[in-house]
Amino acid sequence: MALLGALAAVVANSHRPATPADIDPSTFVAGPGGARGLLEATQRLGIEVRRFRERPIRLQRLGDRPRQLLVILDPSMPISAPELDAFVAFNRSADLLIAGPRAERLMRCFGYRVKRSRFDSVRVSGASATSPRVDAILIPTNERVYTDSSRLADAAPLTCRVPAYRTTTTLLTSPRGPVALRLERQDNGHAVILAADAGLFEN
Repeated sequence: MALLGALAAVVANSHRPATPADIDPSTFVAGPGGARGLLEATQRLGIEVRRFRERPIRLQRLGDRPRQLLVILDPSMPISAPELDAFVAFNRSADLLIAGPRAERLMRCFGYRVKRSRFDSVRVSGASATSPRVDAILIPTNERVYTDSSRLADAAPLTCRVPAYRTTTTLLTSPRGPVALRLERQDNGHAVILAADAGLFEN
């Protein structure tokens, strides 16, 4: 009887609809927590979209196009030091959009970290009926150099120098602080867009 009860619970859970807390914001997922809507809306605007499912060190294979943007939505696995290096290098020839607290290591290479709310979420400033709620904001680190030692056991630590910015534009804000920023680099003119909460891009 106990075995049948456990089997019934597993079957019931397998048919339960996915919720935003259950899945990552993947562009392959059309459910509540996925981000396929972002992909399809971008394509309908006539913008070419390519899902990149290779290691970050292969980003250079994409070539130097006139204008391209790499979107990194709250990766399910922590970004390692070698991957950080590849993303930072790609920003020399392309723009980046980095979203979610699990991408914080990469954000620190651009001078910001994510501060999550311990209690309730807050509404993004704007029309209250349509503005989304978020549970994180962006905080400047005021560091000129960030060192990542997460792979110290098997690799050398990564050191990235925070670039200087020509302009810093607040795209979204909340009563607790900025939620999304656009940073235009002074050295190469490419942009880095940071979003504290990847839920902004969910379906």
